[in-house]
Amino acid sequence: MGTQSVSSRHPDRAVLGVAAGTLLAGAALAGWIWYQRPRTPGRAPGTASPHPVAPSVRAGVMSGMIPPSAGVLPASGTGVFPYLPPAEVWKHGLLPGRFSRMPQPIPRYFANLATQAGPYMVSIRQVILESRRRYDLYTNQPEGVVRPAGDPISLSLQVMCVTPEPLQNVADFAPRLVLVDDRGQRYVCDNAGQLQTFERGMARVVGSVRLSPDARYLKSVEGQILLKPDPAGKAGSQAHNVLTFRIQNVPLPVENHLFGVASAVFLPPEHARTFARIGSLVALAPQHTRRLSRLFPPYVPEPGPLRLPNRLLLQSDVMNTFLVPLPGGKPPLKCTLRPVLGTDGEIQAECTLAMIGSPGEPIRAALRLWDDEPQVLLCPERVLNPEARGTRQVALWLHLYTDRPAEWRPTTSPFPATGRERGGSLIGQVRVGQQPLCRGTARLEIAALDEASGTYQNATELEVMLDTEGRWCLANISPGTYRVRALRAVPYRSAVVRASDPDAYLRRRCGLKRPVILQADQAGLRVQGGGQVTVKPFILAEQNVSAGNQSTL
Repeated sequence: MGTQSVSSRHPDRAVLGVAAGTLLAGAALAGWIWYQRPRTPGRAPGTASPHPVAPSVRAGVMSGMIPPSAGVLPASGTGVFPYLPPAEVWKHGLLPGRFSRMPQPIPRYFANLATQAGPYMVSIRQVILESRRRYDLYTNQPEGVVRPAGDPISLSLQVMCVTPEPLQNVADFAPRLVLVDDRGQRYVCDNAGQLQTFERGMARVVGSVRLSPDARYLKSVEGQILLKPDPAGKAGSQAHNVLTFRIQNVPLPVENHLFGVASAVFLPPEHARTFARIGSLVALAPQHTRRLSRLFPPYVPEPGPLRLPNRLLLQSDVMNTFLVPLPGGKPPLKCTLRPVLGTDGEIQAECTLAMIGSPGEPIRAALRLWDDEPQVLLCPERVLNPEARGTRQVALWLHLYTDRPAEWRPTTSPFPATGRERGGSLIGQVRVGQQPLCRGTARLEIAALDEASGTYQNATELEVMLDTEGRWCLANISPGTYRVRALRAVPYRSAVVRASDPDAYLRRRCGLKRPVILQADQAGLRVQGGGQVTVKPFILAEQNVSAGNQSTL
């Protein structure tokens, strides 16, 4: 295969800036200059402790690595993975010159894009298209968008340590990279940007390189860490010690991929008794997954010496490998996941699970997952490690998604309060059996009662968003009496996936062959100013179920 050598200058697309006016931009620039003053790699300025608390949306420099809940954003300009890439957040406040080429002084960690080299953890922070800042690894594109031909890419990498001391021995990091794409084409990338430091880590951008237009991902990224010569070595010896790293299966911008979160815990006794009969790797039903969800991040600290979250950035239809730490100092789990993203966000995945250092054989399972629907896998510890004693159960949390669903907001009423009126609200829920239709949509018809004629008039159809509990809300309704009908309900589906007919999607997603909505027509809903009226839940069920009024989809 041919080899390309790239040595031209290039900008680092890890954009820094603010979206406020000139005054805020100047303040941010002054702060950045202060932050980048010369200092020994180690504790970041203003950091109270060299051992930060577990990452959370409110804690420490790692806050930008935690997907926030709806309506919650970090106060600092850290960039929120993977929902708000810096190029979008700060695109109106780009900083000129060398400041725009500096990597941000925070870690951005993806468990499957990392590797160990001696005491160092090396990982990919970002892959950037040179001329298209909106195309990066943090954003998926609608179906049909392709990578611009010939557009160079740059790679942002970082090296981290549990303690700051090993960083003082680093003479250089990733001055040259060798890339191999999935077509076997080899590229040499030796245009390295300025090396920057952050708490217990360093980052740099290396590029630019023009990939083959047929490349879907980088099969490998190989580089080196150059260590300072040993002062106690032979006289006159100035040779660097070299550590080599190799990272596999790196996604490329525009080629859609899957974000994810992976975590593992041992089930507490009160939960373990429920699943005592499980003898191998099992995917739990949605109701059990919901019950166990609070055992996992961000509700509890994540283990691991770097105290970093196990975020994933997976290439579809490729074997992605990552480690999942276990609490209590136990050897981590090695997980290999090959997800294939299909129509409507259905994910067929091959999963292999093993415990590092265990004599046990890896466990394999075929999974059927859905976009933005968490899944808990359960397995007895003794199956992963035959030498383990007791009956502990290992629970693995997998949450894969293609993008951030739109933020939930109440829907404006078609009968709004006017003038000095004080509006009320109608709230309800859509369920499939006893499970909420999380983040889906529902089409409703609402009509107002005319007191004079005793009939409902001005019937209006509208689409409402459902939150994570399947709830909807019609806000600012003029006081009066109303009738609400549920006409259709559809589970969540991302705009970046291929879509099928809504009825076919409902059959595949919820298992309903002839779906109806129970309690679909509710009248006599009296709304008062400042009041809130709760509508009985709309329940998706099979057509042969006879309980209350129903509507055929």
